[in-house]
Order: sequence, then C-alpha cells, then structure tokens
Amino acid sequence: LAGQHVREIILQPGESFERKIDLTKYYNLRPGQTYRVTGYFFPDARHNIFLRSRDSVELHINSEKSKYVFQKPELQQEEDGLSPEETVYLFLSAEMRRNWKNYLKYLDLPRYITSYDRFSGRYASASPADRAIILQEFSRYLTSDPTDQLRRFRILTTKRSEVSDRAEVTVEALRMSGGYRVAYEYTYTLERARQEGFWKIIHVVARVL
Repeated sequence: LAGQHVREIILQPGESFERKIDLTKYYNLRPGQTYRVTGYFFPDARHNIFLRSRDSVELHINSEKSKYVFQKPELQQEEDGLSPEETVYLFLSAEMRRNWKNYLKYLDLPRYITSYDRFSGRYASASPADRAIILQEFSRYLTSDPTDQLRRFRILTTKRSEVSDRAEVTVEALRMSGGYRVAYEYTYTLERARQEGFWKIIHVVARVL
C-alpha cells in the first residue's frame, strides 16, 4: 500500500487483511517509555469517519542491548596478515557499509559461486568465455541492494582445518527482511590465496536460527 492514498480491498466472508507497519519509521520510540498502540479503521478513506478498535497493545521499550554487538571483537592475529576471523569481519562490515569493492575482494568468486544453486549449475557447465559472463552476473547479484539487509553480526567460532591453509569461521547474523528480523548462522570456509597471500572466502553454508 506504500505510496497509495486509496486502495480498494474486497474481503469475502471469513477472509481477513493484515498490514505490518514499522512504527520506528513514524515515531521516536524512546527506551524507558511506555506506549499504547490502538488501531483505527476507515471504511472509506474519502471521509473522516472511522471505527476505533476495542483492543489496544501496551508497549514498554527497554534499553537492553541486543546480543548482536557491532563492534570489533578480539580477533586472533597473524604475523603475516589478516586472520580468517578478521577477513570475515571486514567482509561483513563492507556489506553493512555498502562498500562493494572491498566486499568482493575477500571472495574467491569462481569457488564461492558454488554456494549458490541459482548460479552453480550454469557455471559448472559453461564454457570459459561464458563463465566470465556468469561471474559478472553473480557479482552484480551479490552487490545489488539486498532485500534482507544485514543489521548486526558476531563471530562465534573459528576452526582450523587439517588441510593446510584452510579455516572455517561461524557467524551469527541478524537481517531485516520484509519488516521481519531473521537470525542466520553462516559458516564460511576460507583458504589462503596463494597469489595474493591473504585469506579468501571460498564457500558459505547458511541456516535460519
């Protein structure tokens, strides 16, 4: 309904209509305060006649901090450059800041693309020339404005693999999607790039918490 002043909605018997509104976009809700939310129904938006809901919701906004703290943790340091944890931290920070140039530099795209079913099959069966085109399309897909925006994240664990120069970093992240907050767990697999000499992300597995 965004941008529409009048929209006709016809409901049959037994049907219902629901719309979710992010109140923080319209009101400055302050911690420590209590608010009462009441709905008003305008049967015809052309006339200032409404029905007041008998129900209301009382909200108390507390100042408790989210468990997703966006601050740089104490990460394991490496003498010869960034650690796997630091690489993932900078990678996700670049996404939050929409710094797509930095975002892409931490990815080994020809291997990372296998994490996405939408592209992996086409890429595997494509010719070398077509693979370059698919990688460009994949890059645009990753850097287009995502519908599920990353809001906060925290690094949980890091596990070094028995395979030389390989590590797994597990992250818990909070995203906003369609007005909902959704928590994910990501497990990133990294390998030290031989030519560049620093860690790159080669694969990711995601699950909803």
